[in-house]
Amino acid sequence: MLKHHCIVGYDPESERSEYSLKIQQSKTDLLKRFVTFESDDPEGYDCYKVEYSDIVKLLDLLGHAQKLPETFDYSVEPWTRE
Repeated sequence: MLKHHCIVGYDPESERSEYSLKIQQSKTDLLKRFVTFESDDPEGYDCYKVEYSDIVKLLDLLGHAQKLPETFDYSVEPWTRE
């Protein structure tokens, strides 16, 4: 069962996850302002790429405004663990 979504920032050189932030299920409507889930995936079980400018806006609205590296590749991914 899907519990959360997670914003993940990957370093493109090492392809390692260097940043992550869990987004509670109650914030999914806010998340959907910036990420359009595919019609066959309305709950967002797949990973979706998000532009840096949208990540900055989303983090600000979530109360987690911070300066993140623009060079990272950002995505929203499902989080099923507690």
